[in-house]
Amino acid sequence: MCFFPDERIMLLANKADTSLEILSRIRLAYEYIPSWLKPGVLTWNKGQILFANRSEIKGFATASDAARGYSAGTVICDEQAFVPNNIASKVFESIYPVISSSKKS
Repeated sequence: MCFFPDERIMLLANKADTSLEILSRIRLAYEYIPSWLKPGVLTWNKGQILFANRSEIKGFATASDAARGYSAGTVICDEQAFVPNNIASKVFESIYPVISSSKKS
């Protein structure tokens, strides 16, 4: 995100709290990057980080409609082993159009 402009990353975790925890760790890592490497921050809230280079990461709870209406080049699925099989297949069905619509995904 820091070095590649216009990156859109979707973070899916088994629970909303888990995705927020991962985003807080990303914030912590960002704070330790030397200032000359840091892109500016436009949005910095619990569920989303948007840099001045237009790269963005957004956290979602795993649900069958989590990816609907959002486009991303990278999808990170955390704790997928704890998502029930019937929901996991629906999540993949909603993610597939998101990642297949981008030439960089």
